Amino acid sequence: MLIRSPASAARQEMGGGSRGVSYYSTRAKHQFAGHLVREEREEAVRCRPRPTQGTKSAARSCEIGRLTERARTPGGVLAMPVILGEIKVLTRPLSGVRMCELLTTCLAFSLEASLGSESLQQSPFKHFCTFTWCFFFVLTLLILLVDFIQFQSIIPLSWKNLPITVATLAALMCLTSSVGFGCVVLLDWHDTKAVATTVCSCLAFVVYSAEVHLIRLQGREQRGYMASTPGLLKVFQVFGGCVMLLLLSEHCYKLGTAALPTWQSRVSVGMKLLCFLMSLGTVLVMLGDCAGRCPLPFDRLLAGSCLLAVLIYMVVTVLCVTEILEKSITSMNLLDANAIPFIETIIACLILLTYTVDLAFSVKLLCDRA
Repeated sequence: MLIRSPASAARQEMGGGSRGVSYYSTRAKHQFAGHLVREEREEAVRCRPRPTQGTKSAARSCEIGRLTERARTPGGVLAMPVILGEIKVLTRPLSGVRMCELLTTCLAFSLEASLGSESLQQSPFKHFCTFTWCFFFVLTLLILLVDFIQFQSIIPLSWKNLPITVATLAALMCLTSSVGFGCVVLLDWHDTKAVATTVCSCLAFVVYSAEVHLIRLQGREQRGYMASTPGLLKVFQVFGGCVMLLLLSEHCYKLGTAALPTWQSRVSVGMKLLCFLMSLGTVLVMLGDCAGRCPLPFDRLLAGSCLLAVLIYMVVTVLCVTEILEKSITSMNLLDANAIPFIETIIACLILLTYTVDLAFSVKLLCDRA
C-alpha cells in the first residue's frame, strides 16, 4: 500500500503531480552538484602550494614549522622554540663592534679588580667606574645574544631604540669613567695594570661611539626616535643627571654633613633630581614604546617638561656660580673638594644647553604638526 504525504496528495489534486515531483528532484540535484563544486574549490585552495621566497626561506619555514609542532605540549600549549640565527649575523660590522665592546669592558673591570688598595683611592668614583664597566658589559652581551637568537619580537621593548640608547649612554659613562679613574681614583701612575685599565676604558668609549655612528648610518625604517637628535639629547640629559648625583656623593664623601650647609644647596639637589627623573621617565617611555598610551598629547608633554627643566637649570646654574664666587676657588685639583662646585657649574651649563636645544626641537615639532 502506497502512503502519500499530504503535500503530495495536494499537488496531485491540483494537477501538478508528476511535474511537481520532477521539479523538486531537479532542484535537489542542482543543490547537490553545487555542494560538490564548493567542496572541490575548497580542496583546491587548501592544496594550492604557497609562494616561497627562495629555497633557503622555504627550508627555514619548514624547520620553524617542525620545531613549532615539536614544541607543543600534550595539553596543546605552544612553547616558544629557540631558533639560532645564522653565522652571518655575527660577521656584520655592528656585531664586530659589540664584540670589541665586550672585550674592552671585560678587561677594564678585570684589571681594576686585580689592583691593590694602595694604588686606588676609595671613593664613589671608584664604585662608579666599576659599575659602569660591569653594567654595560652585561647589557652589550644581552643585546648581542638577542640579535643572534633573533628574539627581538619577544622582548617587550622597542628594539629600534634600545641599542642606540645603551650605546650612547655607555659611551658617555665610559668617557667619564676614563677621566675619573685616571684623575681621581688612580694614585700610582707607575702601576702597569692601572694604566692598562684606563686605556681599556678609553677604548670602550671609542668602540661605543663607533656603534652609535654605525646605527645612525642605517636607514630611517631601521632607526627609532632615540637615534634622532632629540633622542640623543635626552640620553645626554640622563647622563648629566647621573654625573650630578655622582659629584654630590663625592662631595658628601669628602666633606660629610658640611657638603650641604645651606637651604640653597638642598633646593639645588632637589631640582637636579627632579629633572633627572623627568628625563629618565621620557627615555623609559620611548624604550617601552608607550608614547601612544599616554593620556595626554605626548609631544606637548615633552615640550612642557623641557620648558620646566630649562627654568630649573637656569636657577641651578645661578646657584652654582654664586657658590663659586663665595668660596673663591684657588685650587683646580680634581682631588680637592673645593673644585667640585666648579665642575658642577660646567656640567650644569652643558645640561642647560641640551635642554634649551631640546625645547627648540619640541617647539618646532609642535609648530609643524599645527
